[in-house]
Amino acid sequence: MLSETAVAFLSPLTFKANAKREASLIPLGGIYWDDEIPDFDLLLALPEQDHKLVFRLFSIRFTLWAGEALSESAQAFLDEARSQVPAYPLFQRLNLSPADRKAQEEAERSALESFDALFGRADKIKVSKEGDGFSVSASFDLRKEPAPAARRPWWKRLWTRN
Repeated sequence: MLSETAVAFLSPLTFKANAKREASLIPLGGIYWDDEIPDFDLLLALPEQDHKLVFRLFSIRFTLWAGEALSESAQAFLDEARSQVPAYPLFQRLNLSPADRKAQEEAERSALESFDALFGRADKIKVSKEGDGFSVSASFDLRKEPAPAARRPWWKRLWTRN
């Protein structure tokens, strides 16, 4: 369920067919449209719990775009949010056009490359699940010799063995 603050933020936002598609590396890691988040600074000025609720909607939509089934709690959250702010533009874009899918794939690729640049030489990486999202922390031993350049990407080291 969205908070009163999140509902107050989202309620005035309406779908615009000519909205500009944008890409966000952090915190979204994908595409969105400027009628969904017209001002990131205003969104981030909301209390942390409130902007996390809004980001959860985007995370759920990314799951749908990936063709994955939603968890029961994610589906319930999406349904409740839609009942609270039915005109919110995100609900008009639960399916991607081929051009939007290509842009989403490019945004995801760019995000992976950026995270690899940030975390690729980390000695220890920890990913924690937070609702439908996650947080990443990395540790670096600055006293050791630099690692060879041909190290496997951080995400492959994290999710695969060997």
